[in-house]
Amino acid sequence: MPTLRSPNDLLSVTWRNLEDSEAEKFARLGSNQARIAVLREWAEAAIRADNKDPAEYQKIIAESETVSEIVDRSYWSARMLKRLDGIQAGLAIVERSADAELTRKIALNIINDALLLASEFHELTIVDNERPIFTGTRNARNLRESSSVANATRHKERTREWSLWNAAAAKIWERHPKLSRQSVAAQIKTRLQLVEDEGTIAKRLKKPREAH
Repeated sequence: MPTLRSPNDLLSVTWRNLEDSEAEKFARLGSNQARIAVLREWAEAAIRADNKDPAEYQKIIAESETVSEIVDRSYWSARMLKRLDGIQAGLAIVERSADAELTRKIALNIINDALLLASEFHELTIVDNERPIFTGTRNARNLRESSSVANATRHKERTREWSLWNAAAAKIWERHPKLSRQSVAAQIKTRLQLVEDEGTIAKRLKKPREAH
């Protein structure tokens, strides 16, 4: 069973083959009403997972768009149930109506509700995965901050080391002002027992007249 992961590994989805009974169940979904029933069952299960009653919670949603300041998994699941009610009612009218203009208007409402349903499903997915998203984002931020601090510390240490190189180079140039950076770098490498190659050392050297 392959696992699909988001680029930053905040989310993962394991792909599996349907069991025979599940495959048969989905194969029988020949009507929109059947598809709505499956979505309704799924949304209600999400609400029950939060130890809440789907019917009671949906009633609260119907009375007020804001159940609380926290829009959790149950909230978006109940919103989906409310949206499915509207789609289901609209489909019932379309299926028995002979009025073409009324059918067109209801169909447009159904399309609008279907798009909003997809958006609410997306919101539910985010809320349902909020903890790993938050944890992953926090870890990534902490890693960036730690890396930034470490880089700044390394740069500060290297700056002090380059100052020592230039102090030694200045003494050499006082006695031999015509020496090239490469020649001075070779002497510094030997005197200070540096592991860096001469070219790297030479790039950090400044003749006294260039230091201003």
